[in-house]
Amino acid sequence: MSRAILGLDPGMDGAAVLLRPGDAQRLARPAGTPGMVIYPEPVLFRDYTIPAPSCGKQWDHGRLYTALFAISAKLPIDEPITVVLESPRAQPGAASSSLSIGVSYGILLGMIAALGWELVRVQPSVWHRALFGKNAAGDPKARAAAYVRDRLPQLDTTCMGRFKKPHGGVIDAACLALYGREKMGDR
Repeated sequence: MSRAILGLDPGMDGAAVLLRPGDAQRLARPAGTPGMVIYPEPVLFRDYTIPAPSCGKQWDHGRLYTALFAISAKLPIDEPITVVLESPRAQPGAASSSLSIGVSYGILLGMIAALGWELVRVQPSVWHRALFGKNAAGDPKARAAAYVRDRLPQLDTTCMGRFKKPHGGVIDAACLALYGREKMGDR
């Protein structure tokens, strides 16, 4: 059975990007080709934040959960979703950011479990190696942006001009979804 793949780049500036069954055969076509799947806007996690009690921001958990649930509500009831979630890396010496990333990751794990979605966790080095090769040269962010631009030309990574440059969270979420599609095939 075919399934939708949802790439999730965790973090306050992360995003969620959905690939639907059949997209794999259409990825290389230019944008605007008849029959091309038009992707809905990615979910930007920054749109679901509220001021934190002390300083900074935190997620509005209820609104974010509702946004993720809305993704599955748009799919046919018998179309399962597999989430490809980037696992956080330990960052020695960065206790506060590591804590924030860990909390965000845990919240996403809880939401995925509550929604009943299949989960694939992957380290950044693993999906980078799988998509770009073992010793890929150049800037990883530029490489990921080019990879998404070539394979998903219909995905607006500037989110309809909200950002001057492609949004890093959208790029990574799209790469995670493409990694999931490649790893799982169109099963």
